[in-house]
Amino acid sequence: MPLTSPLELYDAMYKDGEIAYVGARDERAAGHMADAWARMTGKPGVVLGA
Repeated sequence: MPLTSPLELYDAMYKDGEIAYVGARDERAAGHMADAWARMTGKPGVVLGA
């Protein structure tokens, strides 16, 4: 079933418990944070943008 709103995505991430949401005020900073996470952990770093 497709998600119909961003809130459903956040609810699903919260319920799963394996995905951490980190808020950022700037898209460029979010990109740097995701890149650093991926390089340090070997796990994917993802940026959700509007």
